[in-house]
Amino acid sequence: MPKIPSQVWWDHSPLMRMGLKHIHTGKVRETYEIPGHPDLLLVITTDRLSIFDFVLNTLVPDKGAVLTALTAFWVKTLESVMPHAIVAYGNKVNDYLSQPLPPELLTRAIIMRRIRILPHEFIARGYLTGSALKPYLAGQPVCGHVLPPGYHDGSQLLPALCTPTTKADSGHDEAVDVKIVRPDARLATLALYQEAASIARRAGIIIADTKFEFGLDSDDRLTLGDEILTPDSSRFWLLVDWLSAQKKKKSPLGLDKQPVRDFGKTRGIDQFNPESDADLATVTDIRIPEEVVAATTNRYRYILWLLTGEKLESFQRRYGIEVSEPRLQIDVVFGSENDVLGQKGVLEIYAKAHPETDLHIHVLSCHRNPDQLRNFASGYPKGPNQVLVAGAGKAAALPGVLKAWMSFFGNPTPVVGVGLPGTTMDASMAATLSIEELPGQPVELNSDGRAFASLIEALNRARGEFLTRTVESKPAKLNVDWRSMQGPRIPTAV
Repeated sequence: MPKIPSQVWWDHSPLMRMGLKHIHTGKVRETYEIPGHPDLLLVITTDRLSIFDFVLNTLVPDKGAVLTALTAFWVKTLESVMPHAIVAYGNKVNDYLSQPLPPELLTRAIIMRRIRILPHEFIARGYLTGSALKPYLAGQPVCGHVLPPGYHDGSQLLPALCTPTTKADSGHDEAVDVKIVRPDARLATLALYQEAASIARRAGIIIADTKFEFGLDSDDRLTLGDEILTPDSSRFWLLVDWLSAQKKKKSPLGLDKQPVRDFGKTRGIDQFNPESDADLATVTDIRIPEEVVAATTNRYRYILWLLTGEKLESFQRRYGIEVSEPRLQIDVVFGSENDVLGQKGVLEIYAKAHPETDLHIHVLSCHRNPDQLRNFASGYPKGPNQVLVAGAGKAAALPGVLKAWMSFFGNPTPVVGVGLPGTTMDASMAATLSIEELPGQPVELNSDGRAFASLIEALNRARGEFLTRTVESKPAKLNVDWRSMQGPRIPTAV
């Protein structure tokens, strides 16, 4: 059993009072036997977090619910490729229990068949990065695969590889030669990966690599088990980020617990030994900053929304879990009254279709009255369920200027930019380009990195999740001799 700090122990008492018997604690999950169903197990995914084979003394809100929902999504999506041991998710879980679970437990619960887990973990790699990069750069095979020269961090692997590892309860997993594992599990790994990677890419996501676990059911059939294709078991990249990173021969930042990994490296956790009591004690004493925890929750929820097209609460409600969806406030900012009149019909249709959304309209010119826009940004409240949609025609500076002011006042509220159609094609193109070409792309774009060209698309995007980003800034040059930068003096005509 992994060593878990006492502060993040899971409380078994509510489930034990229901007659469930706790039988296993993992780094993240807790497993229980179900009375009357000897062939089934109840698995609860906690909000615990592990990095570098250490369970941290920190909980990440919503993490367990996101992992459970994503696994349920992929099980249904990939059921034609491979059977999974999961039997029930959502309110169907209660069909196997003596009394219903409360919503806070149901969001992180699944029912699984017992299977005999194979002794290896199967990693599908479509891109060269992570633990596979080091042996490649040293000229060594990667789990028995001899790769051609010329690859770099983030290079796509064609074809994708199966790179198995040992399955260690504690300590580090070790890479093994692909030739020693079951051929059917190796083929299943690649088949699952190819199908999932194709689906994810259509959502603007690259699955760089992912881990699968297999077992044998009561009839000795190969069955997929454990969580699948989640941020804990996979490396997700935004397609636009990967394309940009490849120009520098690097891999992009992953949509997972990377903020925590990065923080852990600053404390040397990646150099510690999980078998050392002294190192365990040191890691237990480390507190993860609140902003790092919030950024991690943000990334987990964002990847769920990208893949499923639904917010976490909406997905859960579709499966019969009684959770409340927070009311959303969207403030639409236009540059002129004419813009409002031109979009009046769209606004009325949207308001009728989504009565659960509070829609507010503002006219704030960033040219004629810049103080008005600055004052709006300075007084705009901070909140997790608020989104700004800014639209203007022609050279649409409004979205970028509004986002700049929001950032200046330390307000992370996302701004969705929409280039409103102009009277000519050139005008329409100017509106979208002025949003897309902002350095750092601080305004929210679609999955292809393009600005929204219609208000209805922008409003629909506002109902999704957003990734908190920091925009890199370039320091201004100081002590510049401006006279040395002037061109030749032009004589003045008399």
